[in-house]
Amino acid sequence: MFAFADQSPTILMGYRTDDVDAEFTEPPAVRVRKAFGRGPNGYTLGAALEVLEATDELLFDSVEQVQRDRCRKGRVVLIGDSAWRVTLYAGMGVSAGLAGADLLLRFLRTRNKSARRKEIDIARA
Repeated sequence: MFAFADQSPTILMGYRTDDVDAEFTEPPAVRVRKAFGRGPNGYTLGAALEVLEATDELLFDSVEQVQRDRCRKGRVVLIGDSAWRVTLYAGMGVSAGLAGADLLLRFLRTRNKSARRKEIDIARA
């Protein structure tokens, strides 16, 4: 829940599904109730579900995480959010991006030193 000074609070709700397309076959309130159960839901979740059922002001959409085996292909390297696959709710985009850039720099420095040592060894031979 995000409280704002100049508008009503915003609630971000997330749940996992194996069939994203099926989530759009019924009204959002019905799908969210099915995901979180019929109850008892507690005070906060119960109130959020009631507001969801009564409002026309909502955004109901899917967020998906890309799965891949590598973060590099040729000379292209993914760093930051694209490499770490940080979820929408983590709020770690900047931190992960800086950590990724630092890790990449350390890796490149190590590789560069290793490559230079090989060049020196070849030159000495």
